Amino acid sequence: MALDPVNSDLPVLAKVIPLSMPQQSKENLTRQGGKANEKEKCTKAKNKEQIINLTKEYMDFLKKRIEVLFQHRPQYLNDEKERILTQLKEEVNIYQRIFDDRTEVLSAQQNNIKVAIIAIQNILQLHSVVFLKDTSSIIQRAKQVLQIKEETNCVVDLKKLKTTLHDNIMVKVQKLLKIGIPSLILDENSAHPRLILSDGNRSLRWGDIKLNRADNPERFDIEPAVLSTEGFAHGRHIWEVEVGDGTRWAIGVANENLRRKGGFDLIPEDGCWTMRRWESDYCAGKQYLHLKDSPKKIFIYLDYNAGDITIENAEDGTTLCTFKHSFTEKIFPFFWSLDSNSEMKITSL
Repeated sequence: MALDPVNSDLPVLAKVIPLSMPQQSKENLTRQGGKANEKEKCTKAKNKEQIINLTKEYMDFLKKRIEVLFQHRPQYLNDEKERILTQLKEEVNIYQRIFDDRTEVLSAQQNNIKVAIIAIQNILQLHSVVFLKDTSSIIQRAKQVLQIKEETNCVVDLKKLKTTLHDNIMVKVQKLLKIGIPSLILDENSAHPRLILSDGNRSLRWGDIKLNRADNPERFDIEPAVLSTEGFAHGRHIWEVEVGDGTRWAIGVANENLRRKGGFDLIPEDGCWTMRRWESDYCAGKQYLHLKDSPKKIFIYLDYNAGDITIENAEDGTTLCTFKHSFTEKIFPFFWSLDSNSEMKITSL
């Protein structure tokens, strides 16, 4: 039976971090006000300096991601990691030289067009004012085309850079570590009626009202939970979840036969291996977690054959909690949220 955090007769753990939310509390919970999540930083670059800065930022991001992925892996892979980091730096340098060449050519073209515009303006000054007025809009449009062309070239180059670096570097890391990086999608057939799925079913939050969803056998009717469409019965897999500023959530993995109707506790004994947050407190299973910082992005690492589940801070590689279990059935990524003003998101590695 689910524990009630309001009941003063319950143990401290149950009062502070409920293993699950009682049905009445869930149904009565209304959406709280608050500021929306900060918008993602615009990555459109309008000049060379911005391109260089954004390129460096993305390179640093990939470097940090690689360091985190290798942090708890066998030591013999360190040499391979260094080779990959060197390749990352070399590819960025090559791309930078290509960009410099393109910028030089584009700059020459722009100068030629600007000289032509000045020449036209000088010629038009010898003619009637009326004719000059009619053609002034043409000159203005030509100037706008120059600016748009410059911005478009920069944006396309930046997108190409990210795609190239990700394909060349992260795919190599995935193969080296012999680990699957699934593209997870939330299973709407299992989602609680008040969980709002968005962004191609890669984001979720708790809603004000029940959605019109069929009461099929796979659907959670009490717990605010949803599984992914993809499960695992062998191998090693890693995925990332952004919890942001949410304060009422749980993430991890669950058995395929996890109870769907009625409440259950978010503990291994009930088929859930999760880390959860309730307000300012964190817990894994029945144990408190004493965290120095609140994680915003989290890795869930599953080694099915070895029976290992590791949950890490994706930003610095800190291990948040671990579980050990001999799996005998299919395991699914598990998501649980009572946050109405903060989305939980599956992000791409």
